[in-house]
Amino acid sequence: MEDEAKAKWEGKACAKLKGPTAEKVWSLLEDFSSIHKWLPGLKTCRLEEGVSGQVGCVRYCSNWEEPEKWVKEKLVTMDPIERCFSYEVIDNNMGFNSYVATIKVMEAADGDDHKPAGCMIEWSFLADPVEGKVGRQGLGQANKANRPLLEDFCSIHKWLPMVDTCRQVEGVSGQPGCVRYCISTIPSSNSSDEETTKWAKEKLLTMDPIKRCFSYKVIDSNMRFNSYVATIKLLAADGDDNRGYMIEWSFVVDSIEG
Repeated sequence: MEDEAKAKWEGKACAKLKGPTAEKVWSLLEDFSSIHKWLPGLKTCRLEEGVSGQVGCVRYCSNWEEPEKWVKEKLVTMDPIERCFSYEVIDNNMGFNSYVATIKVMEAADGDDHKPAGCMIEWSFLADPVEGKVGRQGLGQANKANRPLLEDFCSIHKWLPMVDTCRQVEGVSGQPGCVRYCISTIPSSNSSDEETTKWAKEKLLTMDPIKRCFSYKVIDSNMRFNSYVATIKLLAADGDDNRGYMIEWSFVVDSIEG
C-alpha cells in the first residue's frame, strides 16, 4: 500500500513527422515561450521571468477552459546540441506538487539506407499523482480499475479532457475496423463568443489485449490530416503491475501545410 501511494505518474508521447528536419522543428520548440503557437489546447503563453531559452526563465501558460487552468513553468535545462530541454512546474491551480517534463527532437531515419526522413518529437514527464485525477489525466499512471476504460475505443472523452464527445459510428467497439467520431470545441482566440469545432473519424486497426496496446488511423477530419496513425500502449510501471501503469502514446503523421 505504501509503495502504491508513492507511485509516480509517468508518461511519454512520441510524434514522428515526415518531411521537416529535426533542426527545423527544434527552431520552433526551443523558443520556451511559444508553446501556445503549436499546442492548440493552450490559450496563451508569456515570459514571466528571465530571458526566454535561458535556464531559470519562467513562463506562464493558461488554457481555454472555464474556469481557466494555469501553470508557471521554469526552464531547468536547455541543450541545443542534443536538441532537448527540461522544465518543472513551480506554481499552478491544477493540484500538481511535483511535475518535471523533457522534450527532445531527434532525426528519424527511413529505409535501409538510414537517410533522414523527418524527425521524432518525444515528450516525457514524471509527476506526483494529483488527488482525484487518476485515470482522467490521460498520459499519467492508471490503476487496475482504469484498464478497461482505455481498451474501450469509444470512451476516449472520459479520460482525455480536450475531447468533448466520442461515439461509435461503424462496427463493434474494440474490434478492428470499427470507427469512432470525436469532437473538440476550442473558444475563439479573439474576444468574441465564437467557438471552433474540430472533429475526426478514427478507425481501429489493431487491438492486442495481451500486450495491452492498440493502433488506429484518422480516415476523415477537418484538421487537414493526410495521414495519421497512432498507437496507445499500457505498460506496467517498473515492470510491476502493482505499482501502476504508464501510458505510451505514439503517432506518425504527414506534415500539415502552415
